[in-house]
Amino acid sequence: MDKKEYKKMNMQIKPSKFLIEHTKRQARKIENQPDENTGGINMKSKFKQSLIGTAVVFTVFVGAVNMSPVFAKSIQDVPVLGSLAKVLSVNTYGSTDADKSISVNQPVVNPELVDINKEIEKAIDGYKKRADEDIAEYKNAYIATGGTEEEFQDKDIQVVVNHEIKSQNDQYLSFYITMYQSWNASTAEYKYYNLDAKTGEELKLSDFLGENYIAVVNKSVNDQIQSQNDSDSMYFEKGKGGFETINENTDFYINEKGNPVVVFAKYEIAAGAAGRLEFEITK
Repeated sequence: MDKKEYKKMNMQIKPSKFLIEHTKRQARKIENQPDENTGGINMKSKFKQSLIGTAVVFTVFVGAVNMSPVFAKSIQDVPVLGSLAKVLSVNTYGSTDADKSISVNQPVVNPELVDINKEIEKAIDGYKKRADEDIAEYKNAYIATGGTEEEFQDKDIQVVVNHEIKSQNDQYLSFYITMYQSWNASTAEYKYYNLDAKTGEELKLSDFLGENYIAVVNKSVNDQIQSQNDSDSMYFEKGKGGFETINENTDFYINEKGNPVVVFAKYEIAAGAAGRLEFEITK
C-alpha cells in the first residue's frame, strides 16, 4: 500500500457513535466537577480518579482524532478538551490566635499552570505576613495608649482572603483575589488575573483593544465620567487627582460579554465614598 492510499484509508475511518458519545460523557464528567471543596485535596483526588477511569477511552480518542477529521469535528463542542486555564478547586484553610483569625479561600487553577498557582500562593502568603505586621503594630499602639490584652482580643480581628470568578469559558479565565483586614478598610488589596484558556498565558488590554489600547480606554473612561458628571459628582477634577490616563499596570477583568472592565482603586480618581470604580470598555 503506497502513502497516498494509506492516507485515503485513514481519512475514511469513522469512529463508532458509541465511542463519540462515551468520550463526550466522560469529558463532561470532568468538566462538571464542583468548583469548590473543603481543602482542595478532595477535588484533585476525584479529578485524578476520573482521569484514570477514562484512560482507555482517551487513548482510543487520541488515535481517532489523529486519524479522522470526522471524529475531531464531532468532539469540538466538549469544553474541557479545549480549556487549559480553569479554576478546578478552592484551597480553603484558616487559623486563629489570640489577636486574629485568618480565613482563606484560594483558587487553584489547572495544576499544569504551575507559575500562576505559585504567583497566587505568593501573593496570599505576602499579604498574610503584612497582616501579621499591621496587627502587631496596631496592638502595640492600642496597649501603649491604655488598652488591655482582653479588650484587644474582643475586637475579633479578621483577615479574609477570597476570590471571585468574573468569567470562565473556552476562551479565557478572569478572576480576582480580594484580601482585607476587618479593623482597617485601607488594608484591602486586590489581585486580578486574566488568562488565555487555551494557552494559560496572561492576557493584556492590548489583546482585546489593540496596540492603541491606552487611547481607546482613556476616551471611553472620559466619556463615561462626563456622562455621569453633575453638581454632586464625586470625581476629582483633572489636575487635582482626577482621571488622566491608564497605564500598562491598570487593573482590569473580562466580563461575561467578553469586554474588558478597567478598575480604579478607592480614592484613585474620586472621593472614597465612590468606592472602587469600574468602566466597561466595549470592543
